[in-house]
Amino acid sequence: MPRAIAIQQLLFCIGPVTLLELVKDRFSGDSFYSLFLQDNFPIGSCYCNAPPELRRVKTILNYGLPHKLGDEFIFDVMEDIFGRDGIKDIINKMFISRSCLKIMLNAGMEIGNHTHTHPFLTHLSKAEIKEEVITADSFLKSIGCTPVTLCYPFGGKLTPQVIDVIKDCGYLGGCNFQYSDDVNFGKENDYNLLRIPG
Repeated sequence: MPRAIAIQQLLFCIGPVTLLELVKDRFSGDSFYSLFLQDNFPIGSCYCNAPPELRRVKTILNYGLPHKLGDEFIFDVMEDIFGRDGIKDIINKMFISRSCLKIMLNAGMEIGNHTHTHPFLTHLSKAEIKEEVITADSFLKSIGCTPVTLCYPFGGKLTPQVIDVIKDCGYLGGCNFQYSDDVNFGKENDYNLLRIPG
């Protein structure tokens, strides 16, 4: 389960204040990570309409902690609250099954890659980016899909390193989560295609 989905589940069940307290309990003793818990830690602008506690906890969990450390913390909390069977139940209810993916493929839908664990690719090394892409690619190929595009988790600012790895993995393009009122007319970078607001 991607960290972003797990965070949403926890926020829904226990709320941002409780989740923020759990973060503080886990990381306040660590001199580096305690910086993220201070009141002057910059809060992500993408959460500008959310209450302060929600903005703070989502910023810390999505931006302040390294991917693996954040995942470990989130899934420890998930297991404490829901148990392993509860997590499996959430996954089964929230995520599309192999059989549904096959039906979509047979109906002619294109299914692209979105990485294995939904990390911020700009925070990873080339080898880690490649592992994320290839692991998801292997799963998609196991159900008969050969993806040619990738949608970047969290979108945002891309680095040449991310785009180079995507190209090296054989992808023909990448979709960003940033929006534009302009249609992609073919002048854009195929590896940084923008979305059109709905």
